[in-house]
Amino acid sequence: MKHRFLAMTLGIACSAAICAPHRRALVVSDAELTGISTDDRARVEAKVALLKKAEDVRTTKKAALAVAEREVQIAALSVSRDKTALDIAELKFQAAQETKDADTMLPAKKAREEANTQLQRSLADQKYHKANRDYLEQMVVVGEAEIPVASANLELAKYEAATRSNGGPDGERLAGFKSQVAAAEADLAEVQVSAAKAKTAMDAANPRDLPAEAPASSNQGTAAVAPAASPDAAQLP
Repeated sequence: MKHRFLAMTLGIACSAAICAPHRRALVVSDAELTGISTDDRARVEAKVALLKKAEDVRTTKKAALAVAEREVQIAALSVSRDKTALDIAELKFQAAQETKDADTMLPAKKAREEANTQLQRSLADQKYHKANRDYLEQMVVVGEAEIPVASANLELAKYEAATRSNGGPDGERLAGFKSQVAAAEADLAEVQVSAAKAKTAMDAANPRDLPAEAPASSNQGTAAVAPAASPDAAQLP
C-alpha cells in the first residue's frame, strides 16, 4: 500500500512538472518519504487529491472550450444564412415596388425589415459566442497554470513531511521549494488577469439589448446565450 501511494504521488507530480518545462521542477524522491508519520502521510495525500482535482478541472475546461468552438461555427453559419435571407427579402421587395401595389409592397417591406433585424441579432449572437470562446480559451490557460501550483504545493508538503522527523529541513532546499510555489502562483495570477479581461469582454458582448427574437421558423440557428451560461464563469477568481 505504501509503495502504491508513493508511486501515485511521484507519478502525478512528475506529470504536472511537464506543464512548466521552462523551469526545472524540484521533487522529493520516494526514498525520502520512507517512514513518514501517519499525519504527514495524510497531509501529502490531501495535496495529491488537490492536484488530481486541478487536473480534472482542466479537463472540464477543455471540454467547455470544445463546446464553445462548435457554437462559434454554428453562429457563423447562422449569420451566413440570415445574410442570404436578407438578400432574398431585398430582391422580393424590389419586385414588389415594381408592381406599385401597396398590398404587395407593405408585406414585402415588413419581411425585409424582419430579415434585417434577424441578421443583426445573429451578428450580435456571433460576437458573443466569439467572446465566450476567447474567455474559455483563457480559462483553459488558467486551468493549465493551476496544475503547477498544486504540484509545487505537493512537493513542498512532501519535503516538509520527509524532514519533520529527520532533524528538520535544510534551509536552502526548503527555500527552493517555497520559491517554486511562489513562482507557480505568480504565473497563475498573471493568466488570471487575462481571463478576467476576457470575461469582461464577454459580458460586454452579451446581446441582451436586441429586439425580441423573431419567430422560430425564421431563426434556425443558435440563440443568444447569456454570460451565466458560460461553463467556467463561476470559476474565475
